[in-house]
Amino acid sequence: MRAALAAIAVAGCAGAGAPSIDQLTPATGRRGDAVVVHGDGFCVPDCDGSPMGAVDFGLDPLIRATALTWDATAIQVIVPQSVELGTTEVIVTVNDRSSNAVDFEVVP
Repeated sequence: MRAALAAIAVAGCAGAGAPSIDQLTPATGRRGDAVVVHGDGFCVPDCDGSPMGAVDFGLDPLIRATALTWDATAIQVIVPQSVELGTTEVIVTVNDRSSNAVDFEVVP
C-alpha cells in the first residue's frame, strides 16, 4: 500500500490533494515584478501550460495575480499593482483547494 501511495505522489498532480507552496523566488519584490511560486500539486489532473487555478496575494483583500506560466511545481506570476507595501501572504488555489500561505515582501 505504501509503495502505491509513493508512486502516486511521485507521478505528479494526479491524485494530489491540496497544493503546497515551498517557497517564492524572489521572496521580495515590487509591484509588477515576476515571482515564481515553487511547490507541488499545482495541476489537477494534468498541466498544459494554462493556469489551473489562482494565485492570490493577501487575505483581506484577496488580490488575484496574473499567471505567466503554470506547471505542476512552479507558477510564474506578476505581483499585482494593487497589493499594499509590506509583508503579504501568497496562496495558490487549485480545484477549490487552497495551499499553505507563504510570506512575500512588497517593496517600493
